[in-house]
Amino acid sequence: MNQKLRLLGYSLLFLAGCTSQVDYPSQLRIQINSFPESFSPIKTNEFDGIIFQFLSERDSTDKIVSNLAELSEKITINDTISLFGFTLKSSAKWANGATVSNEDIFFTLKLNKCRLRSGISSGSFHLDAIKAFYPDSANARFFQLETHGNPEYTRAVAGDFLVMPEHIFDPQKALRAYSLEEISTFNEENAPDDVRKYFEGFNGIAPFDSVYFKGSGPYQIESYYPDQSISLTLTETNEEKLPSKFQLADKINYVMITDPTAARFALQNNEVDVITQVPATEFVQLEAFNKTSNSLNLYQQAGFKFVFFGFNTRQPKFSSKDVRIALSHVIDVQGIIDAVRLGYAEPTVGPVHPVLSDLYNADISTYAYNPDQSRALLEKSGWNFDGNNWKNDAGETLDFELTYNGANPDYQKIALIVQSEAKKIGVQVNLAPEESGTLLKRLRSHQFEAVLYSFVGSPRAYDYSPLFHTASAAPGKMNFSGFGTDESDREIEKAILSTSREEMAIHLKKLQQILHEERPIVFLYFEQSLIATSKKFPRLNISYYRPGYDPVGFYQTH
Repeated sequence: MNQKLRLLGYSLLFLAGCTSQVDYPSQLRIQINSFPESFSPIKTNEFDGIIFQFLSERDSTDKIVSNLAELSEKITINDTISLFGFTLKSSAKWANGATVSNEDIFFTLKLNKCRLRSGISSGSFHLDAIKAFYPDSANARFFQLETHGNPEYTRAVAGDFLVMPEHIFDPQKALRAYSLEEISTFNEENAPDDVRKYFEGFNGIAPFDSVYFKGSGPYQIESYYPDQSISLTLTETNEEKLPSKFQLADKINYVMITDPTAARFALQNNEVDVITQVPATEFVQLEAFNKTSNSLNLYQQAGFKFVFFGFNTRQPKFSSKDVRIALSHVIDVQGIIDAVRLGYAEPTVGPVHPVLSDLYNADISTYAYNPDQSRALLEKSGWNFDGNNWKNDAGETLDFELTYNGANPDYQKIALIVQSEAKKIGVQVNLAPEESGTLLKRLRSHQFEAVLYSFVGSPRAYDYSPLFHTASAAPGKMNFSGFGTDESDREIEKAILSTSREEMAIHLKKLQQILHEERPIVFLYFEQSLIATSKKFPRLNISYYRPGYDPVGFYQTH
C-alpha cells in the first residue's frame, strides 16, 4: 500500500516536451505541515527522489522512468514467477563520486526486508514480491530480481525502492554474509548476534545527522532549523544525473507552517510558492482570492489516501460484526464529505479507489445512514437499552473511546459528528485526540478501541496484505483492526498471484465484498488532492501519486 508514499519527494523541476528555456525563480519555497519527527533517511521517506533515488518508478502517465538503472530484460518463468534484469546507468553515482553498485542494491533489499529494522521505509511493504537477487559475475553493472506474483504488479514494483549506499550505512559489510532469503526470516528471537548488533546501531542513528544524507540524487541538505525549515542545495554533479530537459531550482526551501490559514496567506502574499494537502475550507478561500488576483494555479485531483473509522475487533464489544454494522449505520458518509471536505472527496466501499473502475466493486452500495437499523442490530446482538445506555447480559456498556490525530482538523470534525450521531441512539463516544507518533504506537500495540485514521496507496497498490491479512495483525504491523478470515486471506493472496488484471479484479472485488459484510472498518472517503502554486511557474504536472503531482517532473508548460 505504500508505493511512493511521499510527503516531500516532489521538487525536481523540468519542462517536459519543451524546446525553449522558461525562466523561473532560482529558489523554490514549499510549505510543509509539520517538521519530520525523526529527520532521518532510515525512518522517514521525505526527500524521495531528491537525495535518495528509486531504482526505477512510474511517472504520472504510468510510464516507467529509469532513475539509477534501465530494465534490460524480462524473463517469464511461469504464470507467477518472473526475472527482471536491470543494468545500472553510468551516471548512477553517490555524492562522493563512487559508482552505485550491485552490492548497494543487494544491501538495500536486505535492509528493507529484515524485520529487525525499525521505522517504515518507502517500498518496504511491496518488496515482499522480490524473492531473490542474482548478480552477474561477468558484468558488475547487471543484476536480476526474481519476483513472485501478478506480473503486472511485480513489474510495477520491481524497481520501486530507494537505493541506499552500503559504504555509508554498512561500512563493515556486516550484511554481506547473509542471503536475501536468510535475512528475511530474522527477527528478535532468531537473528545472529552480528545481525542483531548491526541493526541496533542502524536503528540508533541520530536524527538530523547529515552524514547519512549522502545519496545519489541532485540535492543535498544545506541547513535545517528544527520545527522551522529545511534547505536543500543543488549538487555540482546534477547535470550528469538528469536528462537534458530537466530544469532544477538552485535551492529548495521547505518552510514549516502548521496553520492552514497561515499557509494560505503565505501563498497569497508570495512568501511561499507551493502548498499541498490544502484543507477544503482553505481551498475554497483560495478559489475566491484567485477570481480577482489571477495569481495562482489551483488543482484538484483524485488522491489515493482513504480515510476510515476502524474498530479493534480484538475488543469483545467489537468482535460481533452485527455491532460493527450497527455502528456504521450512524455514520452519514455523504454528510461527512459535505461538512468536512466541502465535497472534495470520493465516497468508497473499500480500499480500491472508484477511479479504478475495473477493480472497484460498484455492485456494493456505500453505507446507509439508518439509526433505526442500528438499534435493531444492537438488540439482535444481545444489547439492551435501559434508557441511558446499551448494556449486555454482563452489565457492560457499549460506550467506547475514539482516538485520532488531534492535529488534523478534518478528523476533529469527523470525531465530533460521530460522537453526536452515536449519542442519538444512546451510545457514548469518548473522544481521545493524540499526537501522531503516540497514536501510531497505540495502534501498533493494539491499545485502542476505535480510531479515525487513513492509509495512502496508489493506482499500482494491489497488495492489501499489510492492511487486512491475518499475518499482518501481530503487534507492530499494520493490520490494526485485527480482522482477517481464511476467505479474506485467500482473496488477498489470489489477487497478488493472479496472472491477469481481469483475474485480479475478481479477487479484489470479492475482498471488498467481504470487508463490506464484516465491516472491521467503515470506509469514509478518498480525499481529493488539493494543491495551489504561484503562477510564476509553468503548469503543474498532475499525478495520482502523493503528493498529487509527478515528483520526477515538477512543472510542465502545457
